[in-house]
Amino acid sequence: MERNPTIKNYELQEIAMGLTFVGGFMDAYTFIQRGGVMAAGQTGNVIFIMSDLVDGHWGNVFIKLMTMLLFMVGISVTNVMNYKLQPTKLHWRVIPLVLEIIVCIVVGFIPTSASNLLVTPPLAFVMAMQISAFTHIDGRTYNSTFMTGNIRNMVNGFTRGIVANSSDDMSKGVTYTKIVVSFVIGALASALIQKVVAIRSIWIAAVILGLILAYYWFIVRKR
Repeated sequence: MERNPTIKNYELQEIAMGLTFVGGFMDAYTFIQRGGVMAAGQTGNVIFIMSDLVDGHWGNVFIKLMTMLLFMVGISVTNVMNYKLQPTKLHWRVIPLVLEIIVCIVVGFIPTSASNLLVTPPLAFVMAMQISAFTHIDGRTYNSTFMTGNIRNMVNGFTRGIVANSSDDMSKGVTYTKIVVSFVIGALASALIQKVVAIRSIWIAAVILGLILAYYWFIVRKR
């Protein structure tokens, strides 16, 4: 397939769609299997914290706060990596993918009887690295775990495309539709697979991430 030379390797649609699938998969996994916490959806965690505070569930509050803290640390670490490694020839975006795969594999071995403090904060850390390392699709900003902005961009694209008869805006709407659908399919697949293999369903996410990593590295070497 002929690639637009102005599109960077990490901005390719297939990579963005794969990561967004994982984003939906992961939040559905932690919410259903790991105590109703969002590994990536921190807006939801803020709401859940307020509910737990009112009900006096202090242990749940602490886990969610640690999840949010590790999420922020993950963003910070990725920014440092970008600043320090971007000028070098090292393709540093493989590091967050590798770490995410490792964490997913380890989490699949942690039983539900163990504290979710061992699960959701580490997952939040690597999910934050994912969204901080992979920020664009075909030159447009997107988020692989938060759909509000993506849905807004999808609707804006189609609306402006129709009103102004703009093919570029219509293309934008189609691009963000792919992202939103990928997230929905990821969350649905996660919920269905969890009914069969429960906590070990996260290994499916590790497999998908492994395929993304292999494809990304192939494209990097090829281009």
